[in-house]
Amino acid sequence: MSSSNTALTAQQPDSTFRLRPIRAFAHLLEHAVTGVVEVVETPTRIHRIWLHAGTPTHIHTAVVCAPLVELLAALPGADVTTLNTLTNASSNETALADAVMTAGIINADQLRAARKHQQLLRLDRLFRLPADTTFRVYFLPHPATDEQLDHNIDSREVFLRAAQQACNRDTVDGYIDRLRDSPLRTAPGLTAIPDSFSSAERLVADMLDDTVTVAELLAAADDPLTVHNVVFALSMSHSIRRMSLLPQAPVASTRQPRRPTAASARSNRSCDVPRSYASTDHRHAAASHAFERAETALRQLNYPAAREAIQSALAQQPNNPTYQAMEVFVQAEEKLATGHAPNKLTQEVADLSRIIDAFPDTELAYYSRARLRQRQRRISDAMRDFAMAAELNPQNSHAVAEVRRHQAAQAPADEGQKRTVSNMLKNWLQRS
Repeated sequence: MSSSNTALTAQQPDSTFRLRPIRAFAHLLEHAVTGVVEVVETPTRIHRIWLHAGTPTHIHTAVVCAPLVELLAALPGADVTTLNTLTNASSNETALADAVMTAGIINADQLRAARKHQQLLRLDRLFRLPADTTFRVYFLPHPATDEQLDHNIDSREVFLRAAQQACNRDTVDGYIDRLRDSPLRTAPGLTAIPDSFSSAERLVADMLDDTVTVAELLAAADDPLTVHNVVFALSMSHSIRRMSLLPQAPVASTRQPRRPTAASARSNRSCDVPRSYASTDHRHAAASHAFERAETALRQLNYPAAREAIQSALAQQPNNPTYQAMEVFVQAEEKLATGHAPNKLTQEVADLSRIIDAFPDTELAYYSRARLRQRQRRISDAMRDFAMAAELNPQNSHAVAEVRRHQAAQAPADEGQKRTVSNMLKNWLQRS
C-alpha cells in the first residue's frame, strides 16, 4: 500500500486503560514491532489490534496475538512497546512470562507488581485452544510523512480508502502463479497459498467486514512484498502456524478467531451486551438490535418475544457466546415460569458451563449460571459465578450487589461461630 498517498494516525492510548483477555494463541513472529496499541471493539467482542508505526519511515512486519499485546498494554507505561522475538513462548503462563522477561520488556519485579495490581491478564485462560485455531489479519497502509501523522484520521477509514485505490495490478491468480515459482515460495509459512482468486476471496470474505474485496486490497499494493504479505495473511487466516514475515510490509494485526462459540460481546449491565458498538457490518448492527429487544422482553417477562428476538440475533451471529448464553437463560426462565422445578434445569446449567469452558471471559454466561444455581440453592457455586461476572465487568451492579449481600450475610454468621467456639473453650477450661 502506498506510502505516498496514504496516511495513518498514530494515536497514543490512555496509559491507564485496561483490556479484557480474549482467547487466542500467543504466537509472536520473528520480527519486532514498534507501535502504539489501539483497540476497536465490535458488537461480537472481536478485538482488532492496530499496531501503529512509531515512526513514519520504519515499520516492521509482524503478526501479533491479541493476548500478549493486551498483556503488555495493560502494564503501566506501555503506550509504546517494542516486542522482541518471543517465538519460544509456549502455552502456559510461566513460559510466556519468562519469554516476556527474557525479551527485556518487563522484569520479574514488574511482573509481580503487575500481578499484584491485577494488571496482568489471566494467561491460564488464553491457551486452551487447538493448534488449528484461526484468526484474522488486517493490513494497514504506510503513513507518508510526519505531517500526515498529525492529522486525526481514523485508521480504518484510511485503510478502506487505500484499499479502494485501484492501481491496475495483476490478479491474485497471476500473482500466486508466479509466487509458486519464485524464491519466496520457500519462505516460512507459505504452505497454504490459495489455489485461485475465488478461494482467496472466500478465505478473506469476513476478514474485512464485507467492505473490501481481495482484489481491491491487492490493487492498493505498491510492491510485490506487500502483495506477498497479503497472500500470507490469507494463508494464515486459514491455518495458524509459526512463521517469519518479510520486512517492509504494512503492519499487521490480529483479531479473535472464529470458533464454534465465537468471540463474546461484553456487558455493561446485569444481563446483556453493550447497547451498540460502531460497526460497518449490517449483520452486527442487526444482531445488536435484536439482542436489545430480547433484553427488553426478558425484563418484561415476555418470554416468547425474548426467545424470538434472541433467535433473530443468533441468526445474524450464530457463534456469539453472549447471545448463546442469553438464549439458554431465556429458555431457563421460560421453563421456570411454566412450573419447572429449578433442580430440573441441569441441561441449561451444562450448556452455560460449555460456553464458559470455551470462552471464560463471557460475562453473561457466568451471570446466567449464577442465577440458575442460586435458584437451585447452590449458593456457594452461585456466588463464585456472581463474583466472576463482577470481576469481568465491575459495572455489573446486580452481580456486585449479590456478592456484597452474601458477604454481609456471612459476617454475622462468622462472628456468631467465633463466639460459639469461644464459649465452648471457656466451658471446657472451667470444667478442667
